[in-house]
Amino acid sequence: MQSVLMKSAWRWIGTAGLSACCAVTAGCGGTASESSKPAAPVVLKITYGGEPVVEGFAQLTNSMTGEGGGGVLSKTGTVSLDRVALGDYTVTVLPPEPTGAPVDAPGAQKEPKREFANIPKKYRDRTASPLKVQVKAEKNEFAFDLKE
Repeated sequence: MQSVLMKSAWRWIGTAGLSACCAVTAGCGGTASESSKPAAPVVLKITYGGEPVVEGFAQLTNSMTGEGGGGVLSKTGTVSLDRVALGDYTVTVLPPEPTGAPVDAPGAQKEPKREFANIPKKYRDRTASPLKVQVKAEKNEFAFDLKE
């Protein structure tokens, strides 16, 4: 009886270990660079009132597959992604995370909250953002001028 229980336990441990290994390898929504899916480079240019949005993060999300990518906006308001799986994506633009010393650090002053009016709230939410792109097997350059 004990031998059967041990075999069953080892079989369960082996299955659980294999499942965990597969989950780590697959990741959450993986990127095209980690898979053999067809992919293409993407360049996003984000402006507000014709001026580049130079602080923040632009992100692509495919709601069907969970795939996507993103990056920090450059001084020209662009993000370049080397490999994005082909498909339809929603683009979101997020303000940068606050930086500085923790508020509870000795002598630290609370960083004033910045509003980032050049990134209207609707563009920050992937369920509300009207920005859509289709990544094709070609050069993909998309420009968006954010509006209120």
